[in-house]
Amino acid sequence: MAEAGDIRYLVRGDGPGRGVDSGFLELGRRVRWLLLGGLGVATGLEVCWVTLQAWRGVPSHFASSGIDEALFIAAGISIALVGVILVAVTVLAFRSPIAPASMALAIRVGLVLLLVGQGLGGAIIANGTAIDRPPTEVDLAILGTAGAMKVPHAVALHAVQVLPLLALVLGSTMLAERRRTQVVGAGALGYGLLVVGSMVQTFSGRGPLEPFVMGSLLALTGVAILVAAFAVATRALILGGHRNVAPPACQPRSGRAAART
Repeated sequence: MAEAGDIRYLVRGDGPGRGVDSGFLELGRRVRWLLLGGLGVATGLEVCWVTLQAWRGVPSHFASSGIDEALFIAAGISIALVGVILVAVTVLAFRSPIAPASMALAIRVGLVLLLVGQGLGGAIIANGTAIDRPPTEVDLAILGTAGAMKVPHAVALHAVQVLPLLALVLGSTMLAERRRTQVVGAGALGYGLLVVGSMVQTFSGRGPLEPFVMGSLLALTGVAILVAAFAVATRALILGGHRNVAPPACQPRSGRAAART
């Protein structure tokens, strides 16, 4: 899972240099290690579980007996821990002034959609449990006739990468911050429509490329708006010059706040 790397990139601490200061969300040392350490351990365990089951030649999900069932339950606990940590990081991102307005908007929307992606992952598990057949006989991530639940799940998860990338590109241009925020807002709207469109397509029981007016209209509109936002950013970068932009420096905290961490 990429969540650990994504969140580590967004977080900065209070130490000197470009190490922990290179992110956008400021956390105290203890909070940072608790959240990032827990996230790293949980996602690492999940990767090990999937890798082990692939090496053994057995399905990783929906096992119903023996050691495979025990591993599936343990992985479920680690995934639940990931969800709790992501909720905590999202709440902190909304409560703290974390970056210029354009980057803050990109991070916050990206984190919300990341949580949506986690919820859609839970929906895949619920769907497979309801079908109650061995994963070797049927694709348990298919809803209805052909609804590919992994598609909206994956699309939502990657918002936390795509939208901050848009904000980074805009942050290197000479556009005013208000204009950058407007473009990021448009990109966020487009990405949201793409997620909703893929969900409508999937939960109607249709395949990703199966003709369906509502799902296709939402998804294509979203893609068009998102591409337009990146086009504006790229044009501003090429034609208007660029500047070197580093994340804002950590503000010194009061002695009492520092003592708490």
